[in-house]
Amino acid sequence: MVTGWQVAVLSRGDRRKNRRVACGDRWIPHRADHPRSGQRQGLRSGGDGRSLRYSVGASRDEVASAEMAEYDNGIHLDGSVSLADGLFRSGFQEGRLATQRQDRSGEYRPLLADQADRWKLLSLSDGNVVSLAKDATTGGMAVVVEPNPGDERFSASVREPGGGRIAALRQGQSTVGEREARPSLVALRTDDDRHPAICGASACISRVITAITWRPASDEVLFTTTSREAGFAQSIFRWNVLTGEVRRVADSVGELSDGNRLDPGACAATRAAMICVAASADQPPRLERVDLSNGQRHILFEPNQLLARDLAQAPRARLIQWTDAEGIRYSGQFYSASRVDARPSPLFIAYYRCAGFLRGGMGDEWPLAVLAQQGIAALCVNGAPHVDDALVRYDQATGAIERIVQSLAKAREIDPSHVGLGGLSFGAEVSMWAAMYSDIPRAISISTPVASPSLWTFMGLWAGNNADRMQRFWQVGSPEQTAERWRKLSPAYDPARVKTPVLMQMSEQEFRVSLDYAVPMIKSRRADAYVFPNEPHQKFQPRHKLAVYQRNLDWFRFWLLDLADPDPAKASQYAHWREILDAQRHPSR
Repeated sequence: MVTGWQVAVLSRGDRRKNRRVACGDRWIPHRADHPRSGQRQGLRSGGDGRSLRYSVGASRDEVASAEMAEYDNGIHLDGSVSLADGLFRSGFQEGRLATQRQDRSGEYRPLLADQADRWKLLSLSDGNVVSLAKDATTGGMAVVVEPNPGDERFSASVREPGGGRIAALRQGQSTVGEREARPSLVALRTDDDRHPAICGASACISRVITAITWRPASDEVLFTTTSREAGFAQSIFRWNVLTGEVRRVADSVGELSDGNRLDPGACAATRAAMICVAASADQPPRLERVDLSNGQRHILFEPNQLLARDLAQAPRARLIQWTDAEGIRYSGQFYSASRVDARPSPLFIAYYRCAGFLRGGMGDEWPLAVLAQQGIAALCVNGAPHVDDALVRYDQATGAIERIVQSLAKAREIDPSHVGLGGLSFGAEVSMWAAMYSDIPRAISISTPVASPSLWTFMGLWAGNNADRMQRFWQVGSPEQTAERWRKLSPAYDPARVKTPVLMQMSEQEFRVSLDYAVPMIKSRRADAYVFPNEPHQKFQPRHKLAVYQRNLDWFRFWLLDLADPDPAKASQYAHWREILDAQRHPSR
């Protein structure tokens, strides 16, 4: 039986304290966690197969001194300080609690993160480290380069190892139905080449290319295509930039990538093979070697064998596809519920992105396979391609959810009167929107705040960045300037619009921006809320993941199956939820 609590590894984007670097069948400890080492910034091959080049920023001692200086003298509030977060050592950075600042993009960084990098050379044979000159850092692998300043032709580019040629993606136009741009693949002989070679093969034209890299010591560019319609399934091809020939290397029903779950990049490449993190809906991440000559795949390292074995006994995900009223195509991974009779089962839906291994939707907080095992069918929906208008995005998502609920209900796979929604970030926004404006959800669970006036206040010192971001994401200005749109967006103006019970399991970094609507919802018995200390936008601490999984499972079993865990330790939890249920049944009390 799947317990649902195992943690799958080998995915970038997870935070891990211990970092090690693979070399053949050996593991070399990396020194990023040494008290005096700097923050690791970059990692490249040494070019000789016997060394690695990496860069570090400020040392741990330097960062700690800067933190204590602020602690002693007071922390100056400016645009880099997140007012919604704790101010002193409140978040994990490189395995330790650290004081954080926001950069212009909104990313959280440790103090002194803007200090110039220092490059080191690590010998893989004996572990010795030497400092490198600034001009001796490129090594012998493909290096990602930024497009030329002011050159908007390319959305991504990579220089060939030891050469001057550049492979690049030139942004294309979106297609009807998908509304997703298909970039074209080109190769430049030099940085200033205005007449690049263009890949005209069907694989380049009819598919969405999402990652590129050079095959070392060759004239070939290796590119990855991703199909949203097929549940973000990926394929790898090789393109000869001189002859124009394109050959398929490998296909997958899931991901073949560098392991970055949010924005998967190209696998690492040698002349003979690519080394990829392979994962699919039912297959936890593992390291594979893909032969570039024949596409044969060989497992190098499988750290999640026990989890994969358990999942083999659980309900399996199946890819489903549908089209909404506007002709937009959607895909999702559906887990049929284990049933005790012929009655249609309840349904839980996580809306956002469902690529690779599905631990629990975007943010990994809703154990999909376990929900299905417990009698609640589960569906992870890949959202529509991005459109600028937030209200259009929310209406599209709600329409897609309503359409697939109708379809599954017609097939008697689910009970449309017992549907739960949940999500992180955009998924949380969609869930709250549906709770306000749709009759679909019976209960929802969110892990991040939604847009509200308090967000504008807490981000106020971010000055122009805040205004630009609020306009870009939600098309709002200050609550005074765009009052009507704010009222449409935010539950803060009328919490009674939220028609279903809400479970909030938020991070300490973000929960404060929800208080203008969370507090009245808690007081009016519309919501139950928990906050997890020292957590960022996506929670990563295993103990917190376990608590979140368990509570979400309890929550939807309570609201969708009318079941409660008899564990005495949970008595107060269920007593509170019954108060919420009573308030739902008797709103005038």
